[in-house]
Amino acid sequence: ALTDLDNYDSERRDHPYYGDIRLHYFRVNGYVVWGATARILVQFLDLATDWEMPPEPDREVEPDADFPV
Repeated sequence: ALTDLDNYDSERRDHPYYGDIRLHYFRVNGYVVWGATARILVQFLDLATDWEMPPEPDREVEPDADFPV
């Protein structure tokens, strides 16, 4: 389920245009949902359920690091 924190991950990156950003990832049935879709899910879960995003990202990565997909 999306509300299970074991299926959620996030990281902080320094984006060249947007500055410091937090990227969200959800693992669902062997797939990784990330980017704008994951951000929409975070906002939806925050509004529609009692799910709360962890206050800090799981890790900080370099701007050019590979995405975990």
